[in-house]
Amino acid sequence: MELSITKQPVAINETILDTSLEQPVECDVLLPDYCPDIVRILNCQGTGVVTDTEVRGDKLALEGMTTVVVCYLGEEGGVRRTEYKLPFSRTLDLKSNMENLMVSTDVQMQYLNCRALSPRKMDIRGALMIKVKATRTREEEAVYEADGMGMQLRREEEMATRICARTTRMITVREELELGYGKPSATSVVFSRCCAVPSDSKAIGGKLVIKGELAFHLLYEHDGEGRMETMDYQLPMSQIIDLPCAEEGTRCDVDLKVVSCDVTLKQELDGQARQITLDATIAACVTVYEDYSISAGVDGYSTCCESKMVNRPLSICRLMSMVDERCTHKQTVTMTNDFDRIIDTWCTVSAISARAEQGTMVISATLLLQMFTENEKMIDYSSNTMEFTHRMQCDTGGEMMEYTPRLSVLGTSFSMTGVNTIDVRCELMLNGAIMSTKHKNLITDIQLDMAKQIERDPAVGLTIYFAQKGESVWEIGKRYRLPAQAIMRDNGLDDDILEGKTALIIPIV
Repeated sequence: MELSITKQPVAINETILDTSLEQPVECDVLLPDYCPDIVRILNCQGTGVVTDTEVRGDKLALEGMTTVVVCYLGEEGGVRRTEYKLPFSRTLDLKSNMENLMVSTDVQMQYLNCRALSPRKMDIRGALMIKVKATRTREEEAVYEADGMGMQLRREEEMATRICARTTRMITVREELELGYGKPSATSVVFSRCCAVPSDSKAIGGKLVIKGELAFHLLYEHDGEGRMETMDYQLPMSQIIDLPCAEEGTRCDVDLKVVSCDVTLKQELDGQARQITLDATIAACVTVYEDYSISAGVDGYSTCCESKMVNRPLSICRLMSMVDERCTHKQTVTMTNDFDRIIDTWCTVSAISARAEQGTMVISATLLLQMFTENEKMIDYSSNTMEFTHRMQCDTGGEMMEYTPRLSVLGTSFSMTGVNTIDVRCELMLNGAIMSTKHKNLITDIQLDMAKQIERDPAVGLTIYFAQKGESVWEIGKRYRLPAQAIMRDNGLDDDILEGKTALIIPIV
């Protein structure tokens, strides 16, 4: 009789690269000809995004874009804005030539400063922090069945998840918008912000249907003398992209990143405008997951001869849940500057982290509240930090959990509560995938020593084993080199773990 072994492939999501790098933002820029001279810079802020990744042998190439928006007081009065797009590229070393590498990135602005060198020239200095994680899925084989030679195999079942693909596709959104009823006409755009969040995604037949929302906020001047008004839009968006591995049953994590958001006023002959054209480019970063079941051997022995189980520790990943949760942050903020009125407020996320704690996932973030204010007809800029904490139920089950949260600001509103205090309300959206990792010692091969046969004493007629509470029948069978099922059958047992002290009859084979 020969030993027949059947093996099952186990997908291992292997991290090849997990690093952070600083990308400097350094440039001298000139104002466009149509912009008035600078009197005073109010605010500059920037965003960064990686638009493309490519593996070239043992190198990983990143291509991205930094968008810098500068708001300043012009010589003709009122707030003016100018925008600069600064492309960047970086190359990272890999350990060796890599195929089928899946790359995810996250870009945060560390700091950004802007100063006027002359009425028409500015010096911009800052830095982006780019987090890069590269993974690949490889397969290891684990023993699923072993027949013959009296082999006894103990199997355990686990649910696991393999990462099928990670890709980025560009989506273009173009909308013709009207200013709201009762809102004054616009003469110029002062400030605009776009935020894209997914609401649903469905994979079917090699295509992925993405649905989401584009939150668009506009601050505009309406009389040419510095008076400003705001307008908010919630725009539904949907897109179908080709994704060969996106089949029914797969799950997709979609991260929507705004690459650019261009606003054009449709001005009439009098210079007024009630229509706006919005052109937005959005990078849809998609990760495709497939769930599957693992049933593999964790222990074994032969009842006929000496045997050796070749075990290998493997890390099994499982997608626990997709986070898609709206939450609200409320806080009372004390203003440090004097003002007659607040023109506009907005909020950005400057830092975010997550940790597993007592059955919950705790998300912590620093929110930067920013605003334009007016005091005695002089416009100023100010900012305050707010600490945000949110808890989500997450049954860790003793496993190692990993969650890289994405926090988007959908909108910011406020109400005056005192002379220098305001109540701030931020509408936020949490997204991302929560993964668990379990380390299992699986059997990858079985070796038999046919020269060392199991010999039994023919003089032994009956063996009684006095088992203790909590002992495993499997371990008892392994000790006597007998099938555990035979011991359970002869002793009328249903469970492998004994509930109390028990005298067991060891069967004669």
